[in-house]
Amino acid sequence: MEDKSLAKQGAILLATYSRPDELEMCLKSLTNQLARVEPVIVVIFQRGNLQVQRVLEKFRADIHYIFETDALGTSPLENINFNRILGYELCFEYLKFDWVLAVEEDIVISNDSFEFCNEAMTKYWENRLFRGVNLGSYEKMNVADKPTYSLISYGLHGQASAITKPTWDRLPKNTLRKFARIDGFDGQVENFLKIGFFVTSNSSRYLDYGWNGTHASRDKHDNYYQRLRESWAGDVSALPDNYLHMQVTHNWRADAVKYGFHSVTKSIIRNILFNIKRKLRIIMKTN
Repeated sequence: MEDKSLAKQGAILLATYSRPDELEMCLKSLTNQLARVEPVIVVIFQRGNLQVQRVLEKFRADIHYIFETDALGTSPLENINFNRILGYELCFEYLKFDWVLAVEEDIVISNDSFEFCNEAMTKYWENRLFRGVNLGSYEKMNVADKPTYSLISYGLHGQASAITKPTWDRLPKNTLRKFARIDGFDGQVENFLKIGFFVTSNSSRYLDYGWNGTHASRDKHDNYYQRLRESWAGDVSALPDNYLHMQVTHNWRADAVKYGFHSVTKSIIRNILFNIKRKLRIIMKTN
């Protein structure tokens, strides 16, 4: 029997600015979640696009919280990073959620994604090296194996991934803001996150429509988009009894490796070197 005392409350975080058509597809997938506990949807809306505002108004009854903000940075990358950080702060510090599934506005997720994350959170919450859940995959799975996952030492999938409150607490917020103009959020936190593991869906539970965006390939036939489509888990008509750990090799990137002693040890060393290099960059800029 499931221990209800381990249940944690999660939310879906969406930051949006300028992609009304993609946003509508995204919100349809978020509001169509088949979950045992209704997901709370939190939106960060960077003001400035009337079409985006109209889409949000269309879905207003299904969105629990909308926070509006002006552009906080001087470039698209900086604004994306600041909006992600602001969203996490509101969800974790103000709304007091235990975990947050963050998705980009040009992403569609399968209708069991929230439930998939929720079950992983309950199962691995007590593990101090558990960082969260990644929904992306390049692997082609049989239908019977789609409700499965692997434990992978890797950073977060910036397009669609969940992190825990303990993970958030350990991230260097001031440093993240300082380098927001230079590095993407996911890149900045990658080395720390690799010290632990992500529950990673063996079939992709998201599709990316970001070829009209600012930081991905503009070719919709690019290998990245194609492999996500080939791995797509799709929507379900009913939730599985549970999701199973079935370790498979993930070819997301060469450094997305099976979680274990060797992966953690290498990541600790890599994180130390990364922080040393970052401090040296700061010193060189100030001199």
